[in-house]
Amino acid sequence: MRKKTPTQLIYASSASDVDKIFYRKYRDFAKQMFLGDRNYFCADIPCDIPLKPLIDGKPAPPLLQQSKVDSAMRANRSKAEREYYNRFQKDGGESQIIKWGQIRRNETILIPELYHIDGGKYVIAFDPARSSGDNSIVTAMKLIEDENIGWYGEIINCTNLIDIGTKKGYKMSTPDQIKFLKETILNYNGKAPDYENIMALLLDPGSGGGGVTAYGDNLLEDWKDKKGIIHKGFLDQDYDLYEGYKNKYPNASNILKFLSPNKLRTQMVDEFIELMGLDLIKFPKEYDGKGYITISEVDIKGESKLKNKNLTIEEEVSLINLDILKTEITSIHKFENAEGTSKSYKLSKEKENKMGDDRFYTIIMLSHFLYDLRRKHITGKKKNTNISPSSYFAIANKSSRARR
Repeated sequence: MRKKTPTQLIYASSASDVDKIFYRKYRDFAKQMFLGDRNYFCADIPCDIPLKPLIDGKPAPPLLQQSKVDSAMRANRSKAEREYYNRFQKDGGESQIIKWGQIRRNETILIPELYHIDGGKYVIAFDPARSSGDNSIVTAMKLIEDENIGWYGEIINCTNLIDIGTKKGYKMSTPDQIKFLKETILNYNGKAPDYENIMALLLDPGSGGGGVTAYGDNLLEDWKDKKGIIHKGFLDQDYDLYEGYKNKYPNASNILKFLSPNKLRTQMVDEFIELMGLDLIKFPKEYDGKGYITISEVDIKGESKLKNKNLTIEEEVSLINLDILKTEITSIHKFENAEGTSKSYKLSKEKENKMGDDRFYTIIMLSHFLYDLRRKHITGKKKNTNISPSSYFAIANKSSRARR
């Protein structure tokens, strides 16, 4: 008589966060196995096994290249440890300003936007490097106005300005960075007149103001793009060093805003924490390195179907940088003095010499603009007693729709 095949459930995945259901099952099933229950079996298979596989006890060709693991560890150590060494990710205690659970809750199906799409409005933040150990980061946020909750933001691109022509990937020279920044602004402005689709260009002047002379001075003049078209320059009319420059550069656009880290960093982080608590900043889902993203599209019959959207190299690089941005966000901690009278935000002690916070600084600049935009919108509009206050604490499902 044929034996009845017992039902089996197989769970296979790389490590995730300790608050995910997969970790709880892995933990509970392992306990059952250790207690001798033969219905449960757990195996930890890190990258060491596919790097040196065996067939019948004899060495076989590797299924994974060590160079790929090393590259992933250099780019994003936290993510690589989960993917290749099965080390589950956990939060860093009460001082951690943003937990991984908040990041995961605000991840949605977003494809990086490298140029203007669907009548979008954008704000761009630039944190230029002033030393060889820093990164020059450009991060873009798409601003969307919802009829119930007001303005919220989608982080749709993050770029590290390195010179790919150098073997060690040194940062671009200042003139090349300015050129790249101008091209980025044009891409997001689309075919509109200067600069109707760019709500702001935010720039970190540096603790000593070096970014003002290095970048601000070089953005004042009208400039010519690749096609020979003349465009307006940029001027922050409210910045003290440019007082009276409006008369000297009457054509310069006032979308440029210098945000001093000495004066505003703590305030900007507080605003970012508040916006994240209200789920008003959205991120693309974590990238798995497959070269495509699975999205949902509605066909001509009105039915929703899953489709694999192939990514360009630029889109893949953007997603990798956005994942590093999330790691930087969750690595920032709050520090207070013994009396509790002052506070600061910076990388945790174990990570301060292992990673940067340049991407994090761009996100708090973007948050500062969004926070101010929401404040002006709320204080400037008439009260509507028909809207429930609870509607301000949930993002509509609009942000999860596929783009492009």
